[in-house]
Amino acid sequence: METSKFSSFYSSFKEAVNRIGKVCMFLFAAILGYLSCEIYHLTKSSRKGADIKTITETSVALNERGELLLIDRKSGDFTIYQDSVGISIFHHYAKDLQADYKKQN
Repeated sequence: METSKFSSFYSSFKEAVNRIGKVCMFLFAAILGYLSCEIYHLTKSSRKGADIKTITETSVALNERGELLLIDRKSGDFTIYQDSVGISIFHHYAKDLQADYKKQN
């Protein structure tokens, strides 16, 4: 008699834990999905407001080490880029000039 009560209690307890586990897994998946969507939208909106500068607002120069300098004409603030960036932009610009020159001749 006692074993049947225990086995009955054990089986009902096991079913309850199983249901609770399924509910917890569902809630965990739903919360994880919601948070991943929120993080995606936060990072997407932060990239949205890029500040585009025109050639009238900035100066472009190469220094003696071949580094690219972008200088804000109003404030005088500047950003220095690695020499490989400056050289690759210079080569790209030179190719465009060469192509334009060949079209003219």
